[in-house]
Amino acid sequence: MPEVNPDRESAAVSQPMSDDLLPKSALDPVASEPPAMSRAELAERALRQQYRFLQTLIDAIPDLIFVKDRAYRVTLVNKAFCEASGQREEEIIGKTAHDLYPKEIADVYKEMDDKLFDSGEANRNEEWFVAADGRTMRLDTIKMPYFGQNGQVVGIMAISRDITERSVRDEERDVLVRQLQSALRQLAEERKKLREANDKLTLLSQRDGLTGVHNRRALDERLEVEWNRCRREGSSLAFVLFDIDHFKAYNDHYGHLAGDDCLRQVADVLSRQAHRASDFVARYGGEEFVIMISGAERSAAVSVAEAVRETLYNLNIPHEGSAGHGRVTISAGIAVVVPDADSGTTDLIQKADENLYLAKRTRNCVRS
Repeated sequence: MPEVNPDRESAAVSQPMSDDLLPKSALDPVASEPPAMSRAELAERALRQQYRFLQTLIDAIPDLIFVKDRAYRVTLVNKAFCEASGQREEEIIGKTAHDLYPKEIADVYKEMDDKLFDSGEANRNEEWFVAADGRTMRLDTIKMPYFGQNGQVVGIMAISRDITERSVRDEERDVLVRQLQSALRQLAEERKKLREANDKLTLLSQRDGLTGVHNRRALDERLEVEWNRCRREGSSLAFVLFDIDHFKAYNDHYGHLAGDDCLRQVADVLSRQAHRASDFVARYGGEEFVIMISGAERSAAVSVAEAVRETLYNLNIPHEGSAGHGRVTISAGIAVVVPDADSGTTDLIQKADENLYLAKRTRNCVRS
C-alpha cells in the first residue's frame, strides 16, 4: 500500500465547487441581516443550519472522512482527517491528491478514483497511511459515488477507519454511510430549492408588475451589458423610446382601471413586435416604453417602431381625448449608435428622447 507523507508542504488553493458539493465558505452567515427576512433568506438560513449540523456530525466521528468532486478536489473533510494528516482544513480543501502527496502515491489514489467514477459503484480497500505523529496506520476505506440531481456521479465520499489495533464493525459503519448519504442528498435538494426560489425572486424583481414586461431596473442592467458587448464587437445598438399620446387625458376621461388596461395592451403590442430573442422590451416609466435591439441598423429599428405604431392604431382603442384620431396612438423616438470609448449609454437615451420630443409634436409618428 502507498505511504502518505502528510508533512509535504503545499499552498492552500481555494477552488469552486459544484452545486452538489457545497463549500463551507459559501454558506457562512452574513455579518448582519435585515430584521424582516424573505422566504429565500429563511431557506438559506435553514440550509446553513443543516450544513453546520452535518459538519458537527462528521467532526464527532473518529473515522477519517473526506469528499472529492469530479475534478478530484477535496471539498469536505472532518476533524479526524485533519488531525491524522497534520494539516488544517483550509490547507486541504480545494486540493487534489497530487497537491497533497508524492506523485507515486497520488497516482494510486487517482487510479482508484477513476475506477469508481467509471463504474459508479462503491468499493472497499485497505490502505496504509502515515499519520502526522509518524504512526503507520492501517485504514479500512469505503469509497462510494455521490450522485447529483441528474443521476450522474459528481463526486466521491470516503470513510476510513483505523484498523491497526481493532476490527472493523461493518454494520455500524454502513448505517453511518447511509446517514451521511441521506444528509448530503438532502443538502443537494435544499440547495436546488433555494436556487429555484432565488431565480423566481430575481425574475419578479426585474418585471413590471402591471404590464409584465421588464422594468426600468432590468433595462438599466441590460443596457449596460449590451452596450459593452456591441462596443467589443463593433456592432450597432438601437434604442427605441415610445410614449402613448395624450395618456393623461385618457386616464382623466376613462379612469385609471381603463388606463391600466391600455398600458397592458400597449405592452402586448410591443412584445409581439420584438421578434428576436435578443430584442428587449421594458416599461421605461409611466406611459413610456422601450424596445432595445442589438445589432440593428436604423432602417430595422424604424421598421419595428412603425410596426408597433401601426398595430396599435389598428386596434382602434377609443380615445376621445386624442384630437384628430379618436383612438389610442403612440409616438416613437429612435437612436442608433455603434458604442465607442467617447460615448455612453446616457448619450444614446438622450438622443432617443430628443427624437421622441420631435415625434410628439405631431403625434402618432416615428422620428429617428
